[in-house]
Amino acid sequence: RLDLEKQALLKFYNAVEKDKSYVWTDSEHTCSWKGVYCDPTNTTVIQLCLPAASLIGEIPPQSIGNLSNLLVLSLRNNKLNGSIPPDFCNLRLTELYLNNNSLSGHLWNINADDLEQLNVSDNSLTCWIPSSLSRFPDSSFSGNPNLYSQTRDRKTIYKRRKQSSSKSLAAVSREVMSPEGERSNKLWYQRRNSRDIWRFFDDGISGLDGDELLLAPTEVLGKGSVATTYKRVLEDKKITVVLKRLIKGVVVPKTEFESHMEVLGKMKNENVVPLRGYCYSEDEKWLVYDFMNGGSLSAHLHGSIGLSERGLKWDSRRRIALSAGKGVAYLHAHSVVHGNIKSSNILLQQEANNDFVVKVSDYGLNTLFEVVKTQDFSLKSDVYSFGVLLLELLTGKAPNYQPSAACSNEFLMWVQSVVCEEPKIEIFDIELRRDQNIPEMFHMLRIAKDCVSIVADQRPTMPKVVSMMEEMNPVEIDDWFRQLS
Repeated sequence: RLDLEKQALLKFYNAVEKDKSYVWTDSEHTCSWKGVYCDPTNTTVIQLCLPAASLIGEIPPQSIGNLSNLLVLSLRNNKLNGSIPPDFCNLRLTELYLNNNSLSGHLWNINADDLEQLNVSDNSLTCWIPSSLSRFPDSSFSGNPNLYSQTRDRKTIYKRRKQSSSKSLAAVSREVMSPEGERSNKLWYQRRNSRDIWRFFDDGISGLDGDELLLAPTEVLGKGSVATTYKRVLEDKKITVVLKRLIKGVVVPKTEFESHMEVLGKMKNENVVPLRGYCYSEDEKWLVYDFMNGGSLSAHLHGSIGLSERGLKWDSRRRIALSAGKGVAYLHAHSVVHGNIKSSNILLQQEANNDFVVKVSDYGLNTLFEVVKTQDFSLKSDVYSFGVLLLELLTGKAPNYQPSAACSNEFLMWVQSVVCEEPKIEIFDIELRRDQNIPEMFHMLRIAKDCVSIVADQRPTMPKVVSMMEEMNPVEIDDWFRQLS
């Protein structure tokens, strides 16, 4: 993966003029390049920070847009021109800073699903501000005379910087980006109101308080559509927890938030990551979970870690599917809609005997946020997402779970191509084709097809899905497989 990202970065590097201090060579490790920041394992690029780097020219397609794991992009205060490439819709950025350039064209290629921070001010952008970006303040778009808003006056946006310079400066100071401007734990702590209320559930973590959590040593695990996730180590208590800082946009009032957390705190199942506590304040919302030391299913399928040198074998994938299904079925039995089933939210706990336990995480959080796009979260939509998860396990392909409007057709075509094509062994992940359990894989494929039915009422319930996975009778599977042949 990193080799492909290197080629994408070099394509951008060679297409623009830049400050002489930026020297990227093919012989050097990508993660050592100035302005390029990788994940802790140095296997993928997660931040590209080139502010005031004297960049001149256009951003070519198939360059930055090919950095599929990029979280933060800062190209502010340069002289970039041209339009934002179409393949930017493939990026799932949490922070994007393109302000103070000469970019033109529209903003439709920006995938807004995970964006927490945006600044495209002082460019030459045109057309309408997409509804998906309308949640950002006027200061994010100021200085673009021909950029219109469907809900705000054009002059208000254009003149915002002159009329509210103090607010613009505040917006700049709020840029949360590492290593350029990431705020420290101490700053978070100082911003906390003394009336912030931390609530910890009785089991699992005793004698813990919010001050300890916010001041403990921290490792950023990732940024997703609803939260930034941190690993916190409390050495004196010999406890490691996961702390999720919810993104801005929680729309439910305090009483409703707390009531919902109390419901989630009661979810106790061997296949569900338990919620250990939470905090609600005007500025910050935090959730506390157990730390899962085995990583995510996504990392095992597509990343640098794996349960074996050959990756996930079929027995492991089948077990993961069944365990995850049981976790979702448990949530449904308690009227909790997960709302965000995907491989990065299926976590593994490595046991002392080299075995592993599978748990479902990040459940029940979508109802807390204002959904920009019209989308209904229901038990049946969970079943659909679980079917996509099964397809990912079977094919080894990573779908775009929350595609922007510009990319949604590609995602739907991927699902429908799997569903509509005649079953062939080539559909399965190459790591699985040498396995002796091909009939079981076809049976699991049939279950996945039922789950992703276009008609919601035709999808099975999660208990039924679990039952079908548990009742894979070898004789029946062989008979069905022979019929296919």
